[in-house]
Amino acid sequence: MLKKEKQKTNEEAITLIALTITIIVLLILAGVTIATLSGPNKILNNTLEAKKQTIITDVIEQVKVDVAAKMADKLGNSLNEEEMTQILDKYGELSTEQSELNDKILTTDNGSYEILVADIIQNITLEGKKFADAVKESSHYGDYVEYKIDLNGDGNLTNDWRIFYNDGERVFIIAADYVPNTSSYLDLSGAEMTTYSTYNLYWNPAPSTAQDTSQAILFGQTLWTDYNTNPSGRVVSTLLNTNNWDGFVDSNYADYAIGGSTLELWVESYNAKGYTPLFCNNINKYGYYIGNISSPTTVLHTLDKNAQTGYNDTLYFPHQGEEFSDCLGYWLASPNANNEAQLMSVFYYYDDDIYITSNYYTYYFLGMRPVVSLKSTLTATQNTSGVWELSN
Repeated sequence: MLKKEKQKTNEEAITLIALTITIIVLLILAGVTIATLSGPNKILNNTLEAKKQTIITDVIEQVKVDVAAKMADKLGNSLNEEEMTQILDKYGELSTEQSELNDKILTTDNGSYEILVADIIQNITLEGKKFADAVKESSHYGDYVEYKIDLNGDGNLTNDWRIFYNDGERVFIIAADYVPNTSSYLDLSGAEMTTYSTYNLYWNPAPSTAQDTSQAILFGQTLWTDYNTNPSGRVVSTLLNTNNWDGFVDSNYADYAIGGSTLELWVESYNAKGYTPLFCNNINKYGYYIGNISSPTTVLHTLDKNAQTGYNDTLYFPHQGEEFSDCLGYWLASPNANNEAQLMSVFYYYDDDIYITSNYYTYYFLGMRPVVSLKSTLTATQNTSGVWELSN
């Protein structure tokens, strides 16, 4: 009897030891499992990170689709900041502490993950379109272009040039403002011009012979060809001689420049914006007429402030009255039909009236707004500030 009880006791002891060992082993395994699943670079953490990256990737892909659709609608190849913000708002909440869109944080609706907007935008790789195709719509006329000639010398290349016209093959840009007559980009000796005040340039006297105007037709000067007969024609020839304006040409992006828009090119650009149409398709031996009838017979057209005239459009009328250092307008590279010694111009009078009219070439209250013909092969993208960035 005692032998059986002793044997039973031994068996129970063995069972307890085995159970204890089993529990210890299970605890060790549990610890190993927990350690494997949690902590840096562990399975559970990796799974959560993978889920986060999946959500972020999904957001980026959906934003790409929306960006492509929006660009197709507007016939452009990039979006401005407002349009980009509208798309991002669909996928979460944007932080408001930062002023720049790239610096903002998007907190996603799905999972409340935070994504730096710059990381989203840099993952949207878009090939630039041919510039002339990207700005087919005249609504882009007036957009700023980052062109490598710093006209006002402020170190900022994004505020000096604006889209003026697109002929389907190439884009023409115009100086956003009058060029200071001390600018190193000006060749006043070649253009035979005289300075007055800060921005004013004129001719005194007119050149004795006409200069080379062989490139002028690319800028719309198609009706007038006799530059040598009249003093005004010889003056205009200095504006259309591209050799005089090489200082405004960055050869990586542009072919050539002229000293100011021709009247024809100016009217083409202006009419494309949808304003009350102007016409200059009537000339006489001296030069051009201007008006809002199909065959005008005057050399003065006054803008009506209350009509659809673009009176406040700074692409065509950057200043009014005396507000700009006594510079009351700018020269156009076309002679006028009124007098053999007068050119066409955009002119502001002291009562804030604006005219497209004629002025004697000796009139010293007008400035220059050069026009540059960009290369037809350029591509471009519009950044979130609305400025077009050029590339070859």
